[in-house]
Amino acid sequence: MNIVYRKAALAASQGLSAALVVVTDAAGHTPQVVGAKMLVYGDKQIEGTVGGGRFEFEVIERASTMVNDEKPTLVMLQLGAELGMCCGGRMEVLITPIGTKDTWLSTVSEMLVQDNQVWLTTSLESDDLGVRNFGEGNYRLSGRRRYVGSAVITGEGGRRMLVERINKASRLVLFGAGHVAQPTAHLAHMLGYQVVVIDDRPEWNSEERFPEASQRILEPYEDVLFDFESRPDDALLIVTRGHDFDQLILESVIGLEVAYLGMIGSDTKVKKAVKRLQARGVNQEQTLHLHAPIGLSIGALTPEEIAVSIVAEIVAVKRGEEMRS
Repeated sequence: MNIVYRKAALAASQGLSAALVVVTDAAGHTPQVVGAKMLVYGDKQIEGTVGGGRFEFEVIERASTMVNDEKPTLVMLQLGAELGMCCGGRMEVLITPIGTKDTWLSTVSEMLVQDNQVWLTTSLESDDLGVRNFGEGNYRLSGRRRYVGSAVITGEGGRRMLVERINKASRLVLFGAGHVAQPTAHLAHMLGYQVVVIDDRPEWNSEERFPEASQRILEPYEDVLFDFESRPDDALLIVTRGHDFDQLILESVIGLEVAYLGMIGSDTKVKKAVKRLQARGVNQEQTLHLHAPIGLSIGALTPEEIAVSIVAEIVAVKRGEEMRS
């Protein structure tokens, strides 16, 4: 979401012909969910996706002809009956032409680098379709067929609207800059994470090895942990060069409220680490939130394969999916 909004804000500021597409309804078997986004330029180039296949092709065709229109429109398509897709579900998208007048996009772009959380509401009613507003209230979002932090709800007076939580991109904090950390950082960046790499070895924690990292911290772990501040949506990965470092970090972060905490290592290493935690008074409930050995069980051997398993597990946890071996 953050990447598409940034690209849309840039296009609007530069006066480029483009249209923003947002999924506002997804019923049955569909290739995407409510909140999925895509930016379509006049030449049919895109950023993001609303599901691919015949549905996305049809949406791109329609959006590319609307880039110079003044009003947004809702498009509802039956994937089976109209498009011949085997999914057979139903999807609705809001297509909004964007231009220099759309100052709300620059506001979103600014909010994506701030710590405070703001809600963006988009009207889906015909009398003010596509009108965006910002607020600091909270919304109860339910249902699985949607992105985290996005939903279509019925507001005051029975008015239908899309609500989206706007805040900073989630962080992936890598304690360690070794062979597994490098491809993991790359994959996480592709998914929109702000990547932070912590390792005091300049030859490992370098710009050349981690060109996409938003921050590289070349300090001993003890110094970093002394005043380390986590965020609720952080993913913390412990992949250092030694068991002692792993244990030190684990003991420091095990009680933090984060979205994901994982540590690399064998079953034997993990069991020993947990026993040491319990000996220090860490309760069992806290240790249950630790993902170790790290990553989904896919038979990974190479650093790149292990990175895939780790990032896949982070996504699964974020989306609330069951772990599948």
